[in-house]
Amino acid sequence: MTLLIKDITEIEENICGTIYAGFLIEAENIYRTQREKYCNKIYYICFVDNEQQCCEDFGYLSTPDDYKSFIGAQIYSYEVIYLNIDEQKLNIKTSKGDIQFSAYNNHNGYYYHKIIIQKFDYEKLIDKNFKCEFYNEIYDKILKRNNCNE
Repeated sequence: MTLLIKDITEIEENICGTIYAGFLIEAENIYRTQREKYCNKIYYICFVDNEQQCCEDFGYLSTPDDYKSFIGAQIYSYEVIYLNIDEQKLNIKTSKGDIQFSAYNNHNGYYYHKIIIQKFDYEKLIDKNFKCEFYNEIYDKILKRNNCNE
């Protein structure tokens, strides 16, 4: 499988009554198999609960800042790094170098922000009935817009 980054967008979406913000990375399998003929896209999401509760510091960022320059790059590998409950990273090694997407939450222990880093590949997209309402909403509100598996 050869994956190329097709698009990287910042997204803010209401999912299950909570506003999440972060990055949606869309990759395309340019050598798809017969089994994947209906959907040759793979998505990576890096989201954080984006609703301010008090004085906590939270958000998301990419390194380098100019993430759009990675569009068209071949993806060699990816890794999700769980530093702790309040900081998680998605590292993607590409033909144009490494890119990192991070979601973080700095709080006093009371104002928690959920962080979601997830890969949606052919196996998950073909079975639209995710066991979790949260992922069903991600599919319906974000991934379905990209005409995958329709």
